[in-house]
Amino acid sequence: MSQVSPKELTDISWIDLESATIGVLIGDRITVTLYIDEFMDFFDSISDIKSALEAESKISIGTYEKDGNTYKQFMIVPDDDDFN
Repeated sequence: MSQVSPKELTDISWIDLESATIGVLIGDRITVTLYIDEFMDFFDSISDIKSALEAESKISIGTYEKDGNTYKQFMIVPDDDDFN
C-alpha cells in the first residue's frame, strides 16, 4: 500500500483519506481531528454557536489586522460604567 500524505484543504485544515480524518488548526496551539462522517455535526454545532453569539446583545464583532490581512473576532461590549 502506498503512503499518502494528508492533503491540505485550506491553510488551517487538511484531510487524510487513508484514515478518513479531517484536521483543523484552531488558534496557534490546538488541533482538532475528526472522522469525516463527524465533520458536519461539528460544523453545524459551531455554526449554531456563532449564530447565538451574534444574537447576544453584550457581544459585538470587531476587526483587527495582522500581516496585512483583516480578521474578525467576537468581543465583549463593555458596560457604560466602564467608561469615564
